[in-house]
Amino acid sequence: TLKKAQEAMAAIPIIPCTACDYCAKVCPMNIGISGTFSARNRLTVYDNLKSAKDNENWLVKGHGKARANECIQCGACMEVCPQHLQIPDLLTECCKALEIE
Repeated sequence: TLKKAQEAMAAIPIIPCTACDYCAKVCPMNIGISGTFSARNRLTVYDNLKSAKDNENWLVKGHGKARANECIQCGACMEVCPQHLQIPDLLTECCKALEIE
């Protein structure tokens, strides 16, 4: 049923980023935040690390952005995030999951 499908989708622990990129506009390190989150969500949904890493490489480095491991934890991004995400903490988790060193 539709209700079961909705419940199954809600159980998937994705990062609820809408890719508005307000965070990226204020990031002093020019980090590709939404691209990193997209790659992490790809890993969560498809459980394919190579695909997720390729996705992160294209969405972040391929677009001239800095990688998540360069985050200085300043918190400027959180002040403008309409989703109220704990972005620095999520970037740290993304680095571990996506093996960004």
